[in-house]
Amino acid sequence: MIYRIRFLKDIRYPQTFFYQLKNAEIHNGFWSRFSLLALVSIAISFIYAYYGIGTEAISKEIYQLSGSEFEMKKAIFAAGKLLFGLVYPFLIVFLPSLFFWSVTDGSFKKIAIIQVFVLLIVLIEKALFIPFAISLGIHPESSPFTLGVIMQYITNADILIYFFGMISIFKVLAMVLQYFGLKELTSKEPIFIFWMVMAINGFFWLVSALLSYIKIENLL
Repeated sequence: MIYRIRFLKDIRYPQTFFYQLKNAEIHNGFWSRFSLLALVSIAISFIYAYYGIGTEAISKEIYQLSGSEFEMKKAIFAAGKLLFGLVYPFLIVFLPSLFFWSVTDGSFKKIAIIQVFVLLIVLIEKALFIPFAISLGIHPESSPFTLGVIMQYITNADILIYFFGMISIFKVLAMVLQYFGLKELTSKEPIFIFWMVMAINGFFWLVSALLSYIKIENLL
């Protein structure tokens, strides 16, 4: 059996997708789809940089720096966002795939294909947030898709707000995809797969929250 990645069809019929992925001997379309999503990631990062989404912290320094220093700092952030847009797809697809592959008996390539769909989901979330950020001027942790909004009414602890701001309906959907995909592709117990998925996603959320909390711009 030959399986080829088809985003729309596979998302609409996940059971068929998992069955074909599990039983196929040949898998086509991985690198072309991954490259396409990498370009989309860079494009989204460019839009974020152009509109200053996520760089609100340096805007506070506009009266503390000279014009050239402020523009230089903005340029550094823009370059950093574009670089992150390039690196991000590799982190989302290959890092979790390596982890899942190392603790299960699943095929690395098949697991990586699951992660390509995870990348698609999180990029859709990033794209949908753009109109909210531009029109309302809200920060990523205040996205209406995340729990960060609720946490801002519960606590003033920035680290908790940043952490729960990483948890969104899209990321939960991605976790569901990971769980059922790994359940189909490996022989591990469901409870083990559940905690494995929670562990890798919790790690990403924690690292992202810590990077936001320490405010890397203060180190520049």
